[in-house]
Amino acid sequence: MTATTKSVHELLYMSYDKYADMYEVLYFKWCENLSKKDDIVFQKILANSSVSKWYLTAFTDLEDKFVEMAAPQYGKVSHKVARELYHTIVSGMFLIYPAPLIIAAKNLQINSN
Repeated sequence: MTATTKSVHELLYMSYDKYADMYEVLYFKWCENLSKKDDIVFQKILANSSVSKWYLTAFTDLEDKFVEMAAPQYGKVSHKVARELYHTIVSGMFLIYPAPLIIAAKNLQINSN
């Protein structure tokens, strides 16, 4: 396998399970940041499929930038350097959000029977 075919978790020198856990934590933190620590709003944003799809698309775009930069360096840099680069790039998620989708999610009325 060449460096250009490495997946994100391999470029981060971690197992897929650990990578998936990290992705989930980042999504939770992003939702929490948008909810301003209001538990009900957090749940609405977290559970909204449109918001989740938007997040995945935007996050994948940032990860693609990471792969573009990290793949040529695979095996030449430590896992610490690779992870620092990754976090620097994907932290850009905290600067963007889909305002119309977030507003719709916040205004969603949940009826319990």
